[in-house]
Amino acid sequence: MLRLDRSSRANADDSSGRDLRPAAEVNKWGQILGRKGRRTQARIVAGLKLLLASAPIAGITVIAVAAEADVSGPTFYSYFDDLGEVLLAALQEVEPDLAAVRHTLEIDWPREQAFTHAELFIEAYRDLWMKHAPVLQARNALAELRDERFMAHRVTGPNELAHMLAAKMHPIHRADTPRPVEPLGMASIVITALERLSTHLANAYHEPDAINWKRSRHALAHFIVEGIRPL
Repeated sequence: MLRLDRSSRANADDSSGRDLRPAAEVNKWGQILGRKGRRTQARIVAGLKLLLASAPIAGITVIAVAAEADVSGPTFYSYFDDLGEVLLAALQEVEPDLAAVRHTLEIDWPREQAFTHAELFIEAYRDLWMKHAPVLQARNALAELRDERFMAHRVTGPNELAHMLAAKMHPIHRADTPRPVEPLGMASIVITALERLSTHLANAYHEPDAINWKRSRHALAHFIVEGIRPL
């Protein structure tokens, strides 16, 4: 069973929703972490990540993580209150790759190179999910359980990317609809589709008769460029 109740579920995120929990400088007993302590802390985080690769977080226990990290239960609790805190530490490792995705949207997209830049953004997002899928899926699972430590993290990152992408787009006006298609709506569809595709279609990449990643990436890039193209 999932153990998440040892500490309160107060928000641990800052106003950006990303930096949920800074790396602990001291253990739960107030002792400053030295090299050995940081190694132990890192082993516990690595142990959870390894278990998440083959099991959902609901099926992982503190005992299992401690055993994977080769530490005792009391040692685990010297560094973390619960599995949620370990996951928060693991989520910090996602940030550099999320920054790489943001960078693809921060740079200018010359009109003649818009399709190439759209594909680079899509690939960067897919790479983020492929590298960190077990951790991100665990975050989503705990957010679904209304754990406030993970709810903001789940929403804020995708929302930020959607707003950055929308800033490059223009409303699409159609004669047969009363309202234009707004950029943020289009961008939100792209981000939602990317998360789904990144986790479910990657294995179909080399199957020519499947709705695979390469084809989906191409279609999404066209969808983005349609919003960028001036009318």
